[in-house]
Amino acid sequence: MRSRAGFEKYRSWDLPQAAARTYPHAPADDLVVLMNWFSLAFLFDDQFDTASPDRADRIAEVAREMIATPLRPAATAPRVVCPLTLAWAEVWARLAQGTSLTWRTRFAASWGRFLVMRDLAADTIGFMNDIHSFERERRRGDGHNLIAVLHRERGGT
Repeated sequence: MRSRAGFEKYRSWDLPQAAARTYPHAPADDLVVLMNWFSLAFLFDDQFDTASPDRADRIAEVAREMIATPLRPAATAPRVVCPLTLAWAEVWARLAQGTSLTWRTRFAASWGRFLVMRDLAADTIGFMNDIHSFERERRRGDGHNLIAVLHRERGGT
């Protein structure tokens, strides 16, 4: 956390309670690992709430690192180093401990699809916004709408 306010917000999420309610029959040691995984996923998710477009490349770089981590041998240091990737490498080592190669491979594939899905979801939202706002943006001369760009670049009606 970079600030006291951020830390207090994080604490308000009550991740131990979330892990316990999601997995009520899990042993305490497993709940700790799950809570750590939840906190990383939630913190990473919050990176997409930013209004700073200059962060998009960094977020994508961190996402690629987080996708790659489960594909590497446990305890491998991340290639993209930041608090989130360092924590994820540590959590992944604990999460993968004692699991089969089949489970780790399935998890890595699901995790990668989940993080890539964010790109697709963001694109879909952007495309739908451009479709619904096209007439209004056309009237005010905004040439950055996807429909206007496609028309300009490729022609068509």
